[in-house]
Amino acid sequence: MHWRREVDLPPWAPLPSEVLAGRLKVSFLRPDAIADFPAELQALLLGQRSSEWSAATFAVNSHHVVIENTVHSQNRREATRMHEMSHVICGHRPTGIRVVKEVGVLLRGHDQEQEDEADWLGRCLQLPKPLLGWCLNRNFTPEQISAHCRASLELVRLRLNLSGVLLIRRRMNRG
Repeated sequence: MHWRREVDLPPWAPLPSEVLAGRLKVSFLRPDAIADFPAELQALLLGQRSSEWSAATFAVNSHHVVIENTVHSQNRREATRMHEMSHVICGHRPTGIRVVKEVGVLLRGHDQEQEDEADWLGRCLQLPKPLLGWCLNRNFTPEQISAHCRASLELVRLRLNLSGVLLIRRRMNRG
């Protein structure tokens, strides 16, 4: 399914996670917005252990809830949201539950193939080839693409290289 068409966006327009989330029935929650979430666990997850997790997604009937790490930058959170929604789009099921004893929580797991698929799809949703080409045709710098798409500079550079748009542009400029 072409998700940009589903939400009435042209292929070169950025797809905000909030727009896709509305279509997929996905909600984003901050840990501090969860009633009865222990303050000491919240402090640990958003403090000392904040670099160890990005998000956790839970299915609730026909809806999905993503608890996100609000310590991360907005651009990283946008990429995380796209990754988590990619799990939903692909119909990935958790492979099991693992206990993190040091933190006292249960985490759902996915196998590496599912994680790789969600990484790939999430990156393509956030920075599709037509959007990157559109930006390059307007002489956007990677920094401008980053700001335009709410994507990290590292992710922009990765997608510019992996999508082939830089190679296509170089070949077109030679001819």
